[in-house]
Amino acid sequence: MAAATVACFAVAMVNHSFFAAMLAWLALSYLCTSLLFALFSLHGFSVKRAFLPNAAVGQLAKMPLVIDCSHPWLRQPVVIYEKLGFAEGGQHTCVFAPGKSNTGHIFERDVMAIKRGEYKLDALYLRGGDPAGIFMRERRFSLPATMLVYPKADKVESEVPLFKYEAFTDNSDRLSGAQGGYQEFRSLRKYVPSDPMKLINWRSTAKYQKLMVREYERNSIISIALFVEGFKDYVSPNGENLEAIISRAAGIFEMCSDIYCSFTFIVGGFTPASMVLRPVEECRARLMYELAVMRPGNAKLPDLIEEVAPNLPQGTLVFCLSLNKDNPLLQKSMENLAARGMLFM
Repeated sequence: MAAATVACFAVAMVNHSFFAAMLAWLALSYLCTSLLFALFSLHGFSVKRAFLPNAAVGQLAKMPLVIDCSHPWLRQPVVIYEKLGFAEGGQHTCVFAPGKSNTGHIFERDVMAIKRGEYKLDALYLRGGDPAGIFMRERRFSLPATMLVYPKADKVESEVPLFKYEAFTDNSDRLSGAQGGYQEFRSLRKYVPSDPMKLINWRSTAKYQKLMVREYERNSIISIALFVEGFKDYVSPNGENLEAIISRAAGIFEMCSDIYCSFTFIVGGFTPASMVLRPVEECRARLMYELAVMRPGNAKLPDLIEEVAPNLPQGTLVFCLSLNKDNPLLQKSMENLAARGMLFM
């Protein structure tokens, strides 16, 4: 367009052509108008992040924005661009459709999460321009936030016989289990989705017109341990075997969280983490975070197991996810656990 404008002006000056002069002025007006449109395309815009919930691999991550546009005229379409490590291609681009100017507009963004981890978000870009598409203007907004993407939880085969060890209620206000012993009744409370149906107190439910469950002392009969290895020498070049056992570990935990139990976990890798003999619901946030951020490292699983093994009660159900099943040190640790009365799944 600029070259055509210069050419038309040159022709008009050489040939004294009125038509060429008109074309030159029209082209120049077109360029100036487009430039003004582009300069003011992002005028009056302000952007803030709305609440960012955590997501999981294979799910749509909700990333809403609060967009204010204060100028009095109709706004043009605006491109929203952001670098996102968990998205396909490491970035996400979408269009804020044209319309009337308004304030407090909630713009919903759904981004498919394909990679687990904890991501620090900051820069977000708005890109505007003119209707002809000749010029583009870009503004950067600093919007710091943290996004946590959990691993995908693989479905565990239904034949895993955890139900044999699950606690059950008798006619008294005590909780018993397949391994013997009782837990004393503590109080009634409102039902939450993670509670087993067998704990519902139907008499209290009828009285209060809402689901009520019995709550027992947290000295759970069932003890479950989950060990996840992340030793770097055993990780495949593309990391597929590590991602597989992380997804498997998440699936095992989801299965265990459906029953009343105490839980122990060890997550090896770059920064090993553990939690010993805690109610399963208290472990959820910590374990899922550790699985989300887990990286290969120097921590060896047999050493970590030996640290927590003395605290495990006899009869603990053990899930051990190893990257190298032929590791003699790990096999020795499993034999020691079996000698102490642990059960393996």
